[in-house]
Amino acid sequence: MKGMSYKHKLQTSFENTLSYYVYTERSDEFGHVVTFDSSSNYACCTCKRFEESEFLCRHILRIYHCNCVDEIPNVYVLKRRTKYAKPKDDVVERSKGKTAGPVWRLDMHRHFHKLIIASYDNEITRGIIK
Repeated sequence: MKGMSYKHKLQTSFENTLSYYVYTERSDEFGHVVTFDSSSNYACCTCKRFEESEFLCRHILRIYHCNCVDEIPNVYVLKRRTKYAKPKDDVVERSKGKTAGPVWRLDMHRHFHKLIIASYDNEITRGIIK
């Protein structure tokens, strides 16, 4: 695991807030500072990967590993990244058994497209479709 090859040094400690410098042995000039709150397991990194792409960075994962955090806090687990991300199919439910307008339109587009493809070789059906 690439995040485990990182080293860390405790920079500051104030009550429940710890500040770590996370770096690799190869190039310690490109390290990042991770601020970790041990009471809420909230962590913030100077690389800002979670804020920009909504993925936890390896620096935070390293600090979680070192502080024996067993589960990633729910703040970092976005619903669209879980198995529950697929929205429920409530279109039919909302329209009380009738096919909703957007679903019907899409279905008609598909039927019309099949009709056009089927009439490609016949001049008479081409004229009718026009």
